[in-house]
Amino acid sequence: MAKKTTGRLIVPEPVVQELQSILSDSQQRHLNKYLWVVHKVLEQQAFKRRYIEHKHNGFAPIHSQLISAAVTANFYHEVMTILKNSGILLCDEHYVPAYMDPDNAESKGYKIGSKYMESILVALPVDKGIAKRVQKSKHGSAYVPKLNHEKHLRKHYDSFYVDTEVYSYIEEKYWRGDKELQNIDDAASLAYLTDLRLIESVNNSETFFIRDGKTRRIFHELNLMRREYRAFWRHRSGERLVELDLRNSQPLILCTLFPEYFRAEWPEDVVKYKKLCEQGLLYNHLLELGGYSTDDETRNHFKETLFAEVFYCPDPKKCRKPEHKARYYTQVTQLFEKVFPNVYKLICDYKPKNDYAKLPITMMQREANLIIDTTCNRLMLENNGKVNMLTIHDSIVTTEPFAKIVGAAILESFANKYSIYPALKAQYLDNGQPFEL
Repeated sequence: MAKKTTGRLIVPEPVVQELQSILSDSQQRHLNKYLWVVHKVLEQQAFKRRYIEHKHNGFAPIHSQLISAAVTANFYHEVMTILKNSGILLCDEHYVPAYMDPDNAESKGYKIGSKYMESILVALPVDKGIAKRVQKSKHGSAYVPKLNHEKHLRKHYDSFYVDTEVYSYIEEKYWRGDKELQNIDDAASLAYLTDLRLIESVNNSETFFIRDGKTRRIFHELNLMRREYRAFWRHRSGERLVELDLRNSQPLILCTLFPEYFRAEWPEDVVKYKKLCEQGLLYNHLLELGGYSTDDETRNHFKETLFAEVFYCPDPKKCRKPEHKARYYTQVTQLFEKVFPNVYKLICDYKPKNDYAKLPITMMQREANLIIDTTCNRLMLENNGKVNMLTIHDSIVTTEPFAKIVGAAILESFANKYSIYPALKAQYLDNGQPFEL
């Protein structure tokens, strides 16, 4: 009798063919275990793309206990050995046990072998036993929607999909007539393959939708895709989609910390910082003062640098080693401190010596509270659950008939809770044209 299955494994088709050719008859009966590991690596590469590219050189750290729980301890070494020896998986062999260094413990990292990176993905059923073992072993901050507005968002998520025209776009961008990827390195191959993984998950209704307990953000396939694919998002109602996005969103969220930090009297640079964020002009102001160009490419690069070197890194003054101080006290950091000394002091004070992630986590929690728990909750209650909504962290995607009330609700949430008056950017997703609020 066939085993009961639940869910689907999405893997490169040649991986299935390779395993079928190299596994013995007895091993073939456990093919699902091998494919689950490959699926998990792809999943981690998709959901944590930026993190693993920048921190782990493309290798996705996966705890051995999770793999062992899925494939069972008896098969763990056999499965991993065959996957690595066949070249299906590459391993960085970088492992730091928690008992040796609790603050820097790391699991081994894995990625799909390069010859499988340019392949068609196939969806196969996952063995029910594996699914149950994985579910039982899961722990941490992710959980299914519980609050009414979380359930509302989860329900409406199923009404979004990715238009099949995306495949023509991908083919034109990445493939030649002979179906070989053109001018593409491993990082781009990873992006291509994981994007396909995400698209297939959405369109096959094998969706991933959780709320992180630490940051309070909601994660799903659509907000993990690269921005360029948003032009192909659709709603089953047939109505056009509109994205309502906060200008200077992350620097603006920092302003929610000002009342409790500065109390009644705000220094001049703090007032100026808030005003620039509300106008959506912070990046341009810093670019001009630093003597940089204000073209889009320079602005985007500066924005990423500002996040990495000011908001989301250790306080250089708390670093013991001189080389670490030099690494984090960069030209951009010095410019920011010079222009906004009191804002920079707040940023540093929110970064304890051994917990520099405190600031970005606090900012993400504030953002989630404003967008999800305040704005989306209010829209659900005031409109009898009829508003189509999809959160992309600091922005909301909705259908055209609801765009104006969603925009108004975002602005009112910031104004009522923190006396912040942000600038909103509203645009149609299918062509990027402005939507008039």
